[in-house]
Amino acid sequence: MNGREENTVQAEGQMRNTNTLRYYGNPSAPKRILIVGNSITRHGPLASIGWNRDWGMAASAEEKDYVHLLLNKWRDRGEDVFLCVKQAADWEVAVNQGKPDLSEYRPLASFSADVVIFRLAENIGGGIDRVYFGRCLREFLLAVAPPSAQILLTTSFWENEPVNAELRALASERGYALAELAPLGADRCMKAYGLFEHEGVCAHPSDRGMEAIAEAIFSAYLTLS
Repeated sequence: MNGREENTVQAEGQMRNTNTLRYYGNPSAPKRILIVGNSITRHGPLASIGWNRDWGMAASAEEKDYVHLLLNKWRDRGEDVFLCVKQAADWEVAVNQGKPDLSEYRPLASFSADVVIFRLAENIGGGIDRVYFGRCLREFLLAVAPPSAQILLTTSFWENEPVNAELRALASERGYALAELAPLGADRCMKAYGLFEHEGVCAHPSDRGMEAIAEAIFSAYLTLS
């Protein structure tokens, strides 16, 4: 069974009745960073799968998900940042359905991010046409990233060859930073098996996996400086 098959958490409705946008840090900070992600970034409470929390699935505590670990890394480095985090799994669903709608995401451009971290991929169908996905990806980045923003892409935590190939190709073509997460998802030790009843939740990154994701993203981020 590959990683995508392990993940039985539905992409739809991950943020039921919950605001998909959060801000962290100092609004007056000299650097503004936008992260767009899915359940690994944040998943709202969903009793039907035994997930009653509101942070990156399946971290044991909010401060142990990769977003908060990244915040600590920036602070430890002495960087004053203002962070905007958008849960965008619905965009992945719309791409799968062949009708991506950017109306919810275009306002993110007004955040005027200096850095955009694109942490989406896991909910994109494995049989998706790579050219089509590439077009959707480029349109999404164009909608949310100011022209001057630096871009950091990540590959999928669960292996998805056409999607990861396109992410790597775009990073190479445009000179974007790239964090490789696929090797992490291939390691069962990076997942939360035995910690939750729902197998799909268990397939998500454990605290160890979240730390590894944060480290990979931060290492890629340092190449932008």
